[in-house]
Amino acid sequence: MYSVINYLTLILPLPGKRIRQLNSAFVSSQQFHQTSKDFQDWLDQKLQEQAEPQSISAEAETLRQNLKEHSLIQRALSEHEEPYNTIVKEGETLLQSTEGAEKVALQGQLSALRSQWEEVKRGAAEHAEKLNTAMERVQKYKEHAENLKTQSETEYKRDLPTDPVIVKERERERESDRKWNLEVSLHFCFCLQHVCNVG
Repeated sequence: MYSVINYLTLILPLPGKRIRQLNSAFVSSQQFHQTSKDFQDWLDQKLQEQAEPQSISAEAETLRQNLKEHSLIQRALSEHEEPYNTIVKEGETLLQSTEGAEKVALQGQLSALRSQWEEVKRGAAEHAEKLNTAMERVQKYKEHAENLKTQSETEYKRDLPTDPVIVKERERERESDRKWNLEVSLHFCFCLQHVCNVG
């Protein structure tokens, strides 16, 4: 009889302990779902912002402002890196103590969270690359235009005639060349903006 009582004493607390474990896992799971949902809401907002048309200017000053604004977005992503890792780690820990439909739901939520996080990071990196590429093109164009201007002025001064009639004719030619260069520059800017927006 004594041995039977001892046996029952040993086995009876187990169901209660298991219930407490399950309840604890349930509470932790509910907390995880809420935290994960809040984080996913933030990711959804970023994805919506990235999905909006993002034209890229061909003007250096505007590009500098765009790069500055985008650096704030990238900093926000960096600040969310640690919370993201914490949520994922908590979810993976919960998977070990969760069963059935709850475990399947948890796995799905973790998978969606990882996918959205990577998509937001990839979108931010791609936009930063486009902005930097556009800035490089604008700077190269500016350098090229300045070199052409300097070269043109140097050649003009070197070949400057003394005959007033020839001087007047050269002025007309120079004005014509200036207008042509302006048209070429405007066409180049148009092409550059088109490439930036498409590429």
